[in-house]
Amino acid sequence: MQGRVCIEYRRLSYYAVECENKEFSIIVVHRGLPSLLDQLTGELDLLGEKQVFNETTKEELAVSILSARLSLAEAKRYIVDAVKGR
Repeated sequence: MQGRVCIEYRRLSYYAVECENKEFSIIVVHRGLPSLLDQLTGELDLLGEKQVFNETTKEELAVSILSARLSLAEAKRYIVDAVKGR
């Protein structure tokens, strides 16, 4: 599945990725550094530890998929709650 980084909170390494089905996944990046609008390829809609390929920078990212199949509003709320420690 392909997706595009559309929200980032680099301090916590949290990112929201819009998948090709127009749903959003929340990822935490452990290795690598994506930027806004980067194109990612991998199992973006399945929870757990994954290797995702950044098509824009041609690098492998080690990520955790924390949540999937969210709306844009739910993705924003997830990141806001994470920032606030909820």
